[in-house]
Amino acid sequence: MTSKNSCDKRKYFMLWDILPLALILIVLAAGVWRLFAPLYSEGHLVVVITVDSKEYCQVDLSDVESPYELIVPVGDKEVVVHITPESACINESPCPDKLCVNTGKLTKSGQSAVCLPMRVSVSLVTQDTSPDNTPDAVVG
Repeated sequence: MTSKNSCDKRKYFMLWDILPLALILIVLAAGVWRLFAPLYSEGHLVVVITVDSKEYCQVDLSDVESPYELIVPVGDKEVVVHITPESACINESPCPDKLCVNTGKLTKSGQSAVCLPMRVSVSLVTQDTSPDNTPDAVVG
């Protein structure tokens, strides 16, 4: 004789089981979005080129009218940086692995390409020009 009780007909998921899972997924999605969201703010994109941890030059992309190549001397060798009004990239480098060249175009603030053997880095940063970003006071 087998008897069926109400325990045998258990539902696998109830509403109160799904709500914590949905909340965890929403928090996780918000964290991933924040991590990979562009670091945009009001302002101009500026290419910052450093050689051996010292700033070599800055180029404001809003001032660039047509694409050009900037030659960065490193000892007796050269690294060529291609700059357009929308992007920057390392075009040529004498390094053996060419990882810096394969990085591709930098188009968003926070992106960078680094040539470790030549000690050259190319980074895009946002230069905020809004008056709200100026400090209220300088304490020294």
